[in-house]
Amino acid sequence: MGRAERRQQLKESEKRIAAGIDVRRRDGRDLAALMRVLHDRAELSVRRHSVRPLMEFIYANLAGGTKHIADTRIACSRGCAHCCSVWVEASSPEVFYAVAAMDPAVRARAAQAVEDACRQTAGLSFEERDRMRVACPLLENDACSDYSGRPIACRTAVSTDADICLRAYRLLSGEGVPVPIVWTGLRQGYSIALEGALIRAGLAHRYREWNDSLRIALSDADAEKRWLTGTDVFANAAATNAPPTFNHPAWRPLYVQAFGTFP
Repeated sequence: MGRAERRQQLKESEKRIAAGIDVRRRDGRDLAALMRVLHDRAELSVRRHSVRPLMEFIYANLAGGTKHIADTRIACSRGCAHCCSVWVEASSPEVFYAVAAMDPAVRARAAQAVEDACRQTAGLSFEERDRMRVACPLLENDACSDYSGRPIACRTAVSTDADICLRAYRLLSGEGVPVPIVWTGLRQGYSIALEGALIRAGLAHRYREWNDSLRIALSDADAEKRWLTGTDVFANAAATNAPPTFNHPAWRPLYVQAFGTFP
């Protein structure tokens, strides 16, 4: 495919997902289009030495995606922070954007809170973390102190029953939290499209544990710059043992649909 054809394909992709992806359509073409557009924004971020072009686009587009499923009843509201104590994963640009979005006063408090949280969670596996609760270091008075910078996992964490959330997350009752499948699809769609875009751009793409990643980003002023040149600055941060996303037969064809070949 020539340059002119690629630009036309990108223009069509941008038009297709302009209002956010509608997960109820279950259309792989939408996710492939989103992946292509995110790759374009990732390359723009590299040129501008900032994750802002990529992350500002994806969060605005995700907000559009939520409007397509706004008729799905959820019980979440401000001050309902039962789930803000579980293992959270985020990609590198999500972490950098969250740090950049912090008010200076919040950043000063967050640095110490993150260190305190990491002392409790360092070295623990996903399974071990599931048997304990450590509040997110950015949580203050049951509200997110960095709400505008929160990652995809937090933007799409919803439930239809706050009472079950209280028992499951705070009292470790073992109950399953009732999450509408369209919200699960929304999180999965945007996360996988972002990961594919980062792979295509030659950037470190693995999702890693939130506390560990925040600690690194807050303590290393050059971390974002180095990541944008291809360095995996979060290589030592915790991660699950899940197999590579695009080894899965449902997702590799999506990458190929977006870009033609898989690396």
